[in-house]
Amino acid sequence: TTLVEAKIANRNAFGFDVNPFSILLSNVKITSLDMALLDKTHKKIKNDISHLKESEVIHLIPRMKNMDHWFDKKVQIELAKLKYLILKIENNQIRDFFKVTFASILRRVSCAGSQTGRIFHDKNWEYRSSFELFDKQYKLMIERMAELNKLKSSLIMAKLGDAKLVPLDD
Repeated sequence: TTLVEAKIANRNAFGFDVNPFSILLSNVKITSLDMALLDKTHKKIKNDISHLKESEVIHLIPRMKNMDHWFDKKVQIELAKLKYLILKIENNQIRDFFKVTFASILRRVSCAGSQTGRIFHDKNWEYRSSFELFDKQYKLMIERMAELNKLKSSLIMAKLGDAKLVPLDD
């Protein structure tokens, strides 16, 4: 948020975090991207997803304790297909944009309840298509990207590291 606000104010800013996902998220939020390339990539994902077979992506489903408790088998395959196509994107910044899009839908497609911060298994869970939620999230993120692309360019960077150890002058 601080880096985005710095960009809006046309200020230079450096952000540091010890969490790699926070850095990924920050970089996606502050990096202007080519809208046509994002749309082309999104269309390719939508087109290619129907051609993928379960056998091509099953290795991408994490082998974690209680996976079947938190994610329905059908959802696991859908997520693996999305992950497979996202990891094939050659452009790093475009790939990162779609990684964040993907990460943004995980809780909503899981069997975790959404009514509280504390995670619990929702006994009334109903299936929601990972593909539809991914499309919806993409549309939201592309709107925000259009707004970001209108801003003036300033030097904004997010780096992995402890802010207490940054070798900067006062």
